[in-house]
Amino acid sequence: YEKQIQLRFDECLINIRNSSLPENLKNRALSSAKKENDQGLKSMLELFEIRRKFIAEARNLLIYIKSRPNSFKYQNGKMVVENEEDADFGRTSMSKLRTLLQEEDNLIRKIEQEVSTKLRQVNELVR
Repeated sequence: YEKQIQLRFDECLINIRNSSLPENLKNRALSSAKKENDQGLKSMLELFEIRRKFIAEARNLLIYIKSRPNSFKYQNGKMVVENEEDADFGRTSMSKLRTLLQEEDNLIRKIEQEVSTKLRQVNELVR
């Protein structure tokens, strides 16, 4: 997805360069698009990094659980852990996963707010 996003950003710049806009407007549009693309790409890459960390942590937890088949059991709709060491590992891992989910949620909210603000600005310009 990272490569596809970069390609889309690059296509946007190409479309502006090839547009029939007057040069002064084209240059302003290119400058603005480059700035927005850089910020947008940075946010998307940050989001992908959070998701990679989440997947790695979830994978580590699943590998750990699989390696200790007699310690982790699912009973009456709940996970039951036989010893404190395994319980501590599970709690720590779940805490990391919750933290990563919160980071992702915060970043998505920030991106949505930025997009909303930019859309309002564009709407004001075209009125």
